[in-house]
Amino acid sequence: MSAGIKSLLKNWLGQFAILFVAISTFYAFTPSVETIKDIEIADGYAYLALGKQGLRVMDVSDPDQPFEVEKFNTHGFVHDLALRGQYLIAADGKNGALVFDVSNPAEIVYLWKYETPKDARAVSLMGEYAYVADGADGLYILNTEQFPPNPDEKYAWRIKGSGLKQLLIEGRHIYGIGLDNAVRIYDLKEPTNPDVFRAIPLGVE
Repeated sequence: MSAGIKSLLKNWLGQFAILFVAISTFYAFTPSVETIKDIEIADGYAYLALGKQGLRVMDVSDPDQPFEVEKFNTHGFVHDLALRGQYLIAADGKNGALVFDVSNPAEIVYLWKYETPKDARAVSLMGEYAYVADGADGLYILNTEQFPPNPDEKYAWRIKGSGLKQLLIEGRHIYGIGLDNAVRIYDLKEPTNPDVFRAIPLGVE
């Protein structure tokens, strides 16, 4: 890794840490707010996943004085978030995957829900596709080119297999943690038909 890239990464991580501390401090004095599950940051706004408390949006353009501009009760449990342009996708537990228009962060608009059968626990993006870990029901893939989708075109795919609770995409691979605490690596050469080519038991009880 070049010195320039290292410097940029260090600067980005430092800014993220400052924002996280500022946001955590802000909500530390709000008893009804539970642990922050995930944060997505773009264009001076932070989108927070707050479990049973749903979604919150904060203006963090001044890290020293963040303030809340919007909140949305999903009536589910927001585990994870993914942001793509004007769309925010939330893994909302039993509610499935929820999609919001956040073109105006102070007035987010609920657009659409994909009802996964079990428990949407995590969501990650690659290109135009969103990958949703649905607990015991495996992996779902959604086309994010259009929300709501055109019902006459295929927009969702299911990949059967062991349940997943966490996801990370790096390059053309998905690294998923299963309910059995094994790491499964999927090859995304075909984005709508990924193959598990390796499973690594972690031995965690």
